[in-house]
Amino acid sequence: MKKIILILALISGISLSGRTQSPLTKVNPEEKVKQLKDKLGLTDDQVTKIKAIYTQQNVKVDSLKKVTASNTKVQEVLKSSDDKIKKVLTPVQAAAYKKLSDVKDSKMLKSIGF
Repeated sequence: MKKIILILALISGISLSGRTQSPLTKVNPEEKVKQLKDKLGLTDDQVTKIKAIYTQQNVKVDSLKKVTASNTKVQEVLKSSDDKIKKVLTPVQAAAYKKLSDVKDSKMLKSIGF
């Protein structure tokens, strides 16, 4: 009986830890912008604009999570934010940003078994 309880607790812990890695979790605007600044060489003006986009994204995603369980709306907000970010970037930065997004997407697909 103790083994069954232990196994159930272990499975619950694994499933909960997987949820924290969801692509729909809130991003920390400062951390995300710092990563992009390092990888794309953003200017201070770009940093300010992109940080505002991520902050606005978090507000929208939080409100959608409270109202609906639909991930479709959340995905629309994420795509909209992504489009706004691309408009702030130079063509060279936008190409590098796309590569970063493609790598992130492929890692996510691999992690869920695709």
